[in-house]
Amino acid sequence: MELADILEALLFASQQPLQPSELRKIIKKAAEASEDKEVNAFKKVKLSEVENTLEALASKVELA
Repeated sequence: MELADILEALLFASQQPLQPSELRKIIKKAAEASEDKEVNAFKKVKLSEVENTLEALASKVELA
């Protein structure tokens, strides 16, 4: 499971724009509630990681 995939899904499903800090909070909360080790790793996701991944996704969309 990749952070980019999670962010894409959250942004697609959201009915409103989400700030990077809100996305991080959602990911951390879901990771803390999960018993899956792979998902649990995301509870340590940093805001800078979210921001960098969003920038990469934006670049990918612009090139498409």
